[in-house]
Amino acid sequence: YGVQVGALTVLALNSETAQPWVASTDWDAPNGAQYSWLSQRLAQLTSPWTFATWHISPFDVGVRHADQNDSTRSVLPLLDKKVDWVFSGHEHLYQRLKPLRYTGMSGGKPRADVAPSYGRGAADGVGYLLAPPAGHYPAEDEILPTGNPLRNMLASPGPSELSGDKLTASWVGFSVVTLVGKTFKLETFELGKSQPRDSVTYSKP
Repeated sequence: YGVQVGALTVLALNSETAQPWVASTDWDAPNGAQYSWLSQRLAQLTSPWTFATWHISPFDVGVRHADQNDSTRSVLPLLDKKVDWVFSGHEHLYQRLKPLRYTGMSGGKPRADVAPSYGRGAADGVGYLLAPPAGHYPAEDEILPTGNPLRNMLASPGPSELSGDKLTASWVGFSVVTLVGKTFKLETFELGKSQPRDSVTYSKP
């Protein structure tokens, strides 16, 4: 479904139907039901800000669910220059990825490379965020090994928060997004702390 609130449009999809144990073509390009719906909605957008959200992220550096990365990547070619941020969860480990831009197919799978900045411009990339777990869920602390190429996409947690391939301390929390005109601000907090563990701010031209 889609919801528009002021200058923001939020598009919500169901990633569970993309999983291999579900006999569904929902996310398949070009005629899968959700793929087709998303394509049509993105073509109709007029709002200056667009977020998409689904549960299982197309990029995940956490060990527990990294093997499900591919399940929702079919829609990546649709997102560039159309979607500002994709918000997901599933892994109980906060992750903000560097801006990513679709760059074609590799080995039959969609590929995305790191872009210089977040945004919808020709050289910009989509933001991907995996929300931190809430207070009643345990936090995970283990990430993919250093040699895994997905590690190069990770903006937060940064090196100071890592010990080898684990967080120095796992945590639960929440993220706050503020939109003011053409400016985006993201702050992610650990529960009980007043200063954000991670933040990013940028403005569109």
